[in-house]
Amino acid sequence: MLDIYVCEDEQKQREVVADIIQYNIKKENLNMEIVQCTDNPRTILQHAKQAENRGCYFIDIALQDEMNGLLLAQKIRAIDPRCFIIFITSHSEMCTLTYEYKTEAMEFILKGTEPSVYKAKIREALNNIHIGEIERCN
Repeated sequence: MLDIYVCEDEQKQREVVADIIQYNIKKENLNMEIVQCTDNPRTILQHAKQAENRGCYFIDIALQDEMNGLLLAQKIRAIDPRCFIIFITSHSEMCTLTYEYKTEAMEFILKGTEPSVYKAKIREALNNIHIGEIERCN
């Protein structure tokens, strides 16, 4: 089982991301579960510290919090070094900062793109993780 976390400060956007993830988990019968969906990065960190499963984190970079998504990802990576980090943001210029923070992000999905492309990018990320997990277990 892979635990999925969503940290997004905009409620509507958070719900959209969670719905897309949930739809794809059911449609593709993925061994994944959304365990936390919040606007609070400290809640994500607390859950990550207590998690028994590997994690997949969908993180907004520009959180309306003293801790931005890059710092959150950096802290998550220290807790769960083999996790998957996927940034969802409207700030394409921040892509290069993911290297500075050493987040080893798997994907960088831009908000505001065509809805079908946005959904496809999330689906593709989930499927790539699923395939990687199957190969790792074999």
